Order: sequence, then C-alpha cells, then structure tokens
Amino acid sequence: MKALVQALEQARRARGWTVSELARRAGISRNVAYKVLRGESETSWDNLQAMSDAQGVSMFALMDTTEDQFNKDREALRKLLEKMDAGEWDGERVIVLDKLKEDEEAE
Repeated sequence: MKALVQALEQARRARGWTVSELARRAGISRNVAYKVLRGESETSWDNLQAMSDAQGVSMFALMDTTEDQFNKDREALRKLLEKMDAGEWDGERVIVLDKLKEDEEAE
C-alpha cells in the first residue's frame, strides 16, 4: 500500500494541488488526507479510491506505475551486479547501495 500512497502523492504534486484541494475533491477530511499522504496513518481502500478518483486516475494505473518503476530499478540493479561479477565495477555500486539505504530509511 505504501507504493500506492506514494503514487497518489506524486500525482497530487504533478497537478499542483494542495493536500486540502485533493481532500476537498475526494470528499475526505484534510487531516486524513495529510496523514495518509505523509505515511503517518493507514486508511481504508475507500479513501484511497476517493483520492485516486478525484485525480481522474485509477488505482490500477497507479499500481502499474509503481510496479513499472520497481521493475526498472530491479533491472538496473541486475545489470550492475552482472558487471560486478564480471569484474567491470567502476564505482556504481556505492551509488546503488546509497540509494537502497535511502529507500530503506524512507520506509
């Protein structure tokens, strides 16, 4: 669910909407929307659906987007590991490990 919430937040920002605007359009309280989008609170699928519908995008499309990014990241990591196994490492490993660490800390 975290990836879906992140995708909702990215979509909101891309539209230039405030959290209050998204909440108003979704018919939910600003406080609920704020806490959900900041990862401070869990919510119902109904609220996620409402925020998705308010932005004119399906939750399935948002989930596909996050899955596509995950697959791209996984493929990039696989290619890097192949380079490392072949002895062709050129320092990229440090960048990838830093990125993975940042992602873990964000969770």
